[in-house]
Amino acid sequence: MPMGQVPILEADGKVMYQSLAISRYLARLVGLYGENPLEDYEIDNAVDNINDFRAKLAGAQYEQNAVAKEEKFKLLKAETIPYFLEKLDAIAAENDGHFALKKFTLADVYFTGMSNYLSLMAQQDITANYQNLKKVVENTIATPGIKEWVEKRPKKV
Repeated sequence: MPMGQVPILEADGKVMYQSLAISRYLARLVGLYGENPLEDYEIDNAVDNINDFRAKLAGAQYEQNAVAKEEKFKLLKAETIPYFLEKLDAIAAENDGHFALKKFTLADVYFTGMSNYLSLMAQQDITANYQNLKKVVENTIATPGIKEWVEKRPKKV
């Protein structure tokens, strides 16, 4: 383990690490990435926007000082959460229920995979009032292969 932590992936004798780097590598292999650098940028931009939202939520969620945590959550609920969700919802609307290129990409998989965790940290269902975000999740879960896995996966981890 190069950095002493998971995830890792070994392919062709190369040990890879960092979850997003591995995700991008796999996305290229299975056609969930762009066909040129500009398309790659669109996907990376969406993933990074989602990750920026995650980082903002985590800053409050993992705050150790109770008073500071309460203040951070007030700001999140009043400004940060609505700001990010409105922006992300608009991106999904522009892309017909996807985050980039008007088609199923790594960005959709990333958001869907993170949506429960983001909702937990936001202390609300992040898709409840954002129909385009809900559509991203629905589109992703309806994708062949993903749909079958979701139906048979363990219900609790």
